[in-house]
Amino acid sequence: WQDHNATPVLLPRPSAAGDVWVRDMNDAGVIVGYLYGSRTTAVKWTPTGSGYAVSFLPDLGVKSAAYAIAQDGTVSGSVNRTVNATRPALWSPSAQLIMLGLNRTSDTGEALSVAMTPTGIVAGGSLTSLGSTLWKIAP
Repeated sequence: WQDHNATPVLLPRPSAAGDVWVRDMNDAGVIVGYLYGSRTTAVKWTPTGSGYAVSFLPDLGVKSAAYAIAQDGTVSGSVNRTVNATRPALWSPSAQLIMLGLNRTSDTGEALSVAMTPTGIVAGGSLTSLGSTLWKIAP
């Protein structure tokens, strides 16, 4: 840390009511997390010249959460297909939703981390049928 006495910066709240959870930030200062309210929703804060702009990441209309962001802006997290069916997902740097593969159609899971590598995107998380899981997405 350059300055252990740095002043905290208040991030803008999303338009919906609920608790806001920040989960990760990349070197460009883009922050991801989720709004936990009447509907949990993945959120992204993007730096502007004077602060941050807040936006919701697209989902399937049920529930979503963002957990990590890679240096290129790819976000990992989860999207619900139904109330109790969490599916691992990525969002591209342009916020396009990408559903990650399942081992079984009855699987649930989350993509908890993401990184950009020389061979493409790698996401780590878990599936109910496999436990710890790694997804590799070629560029």
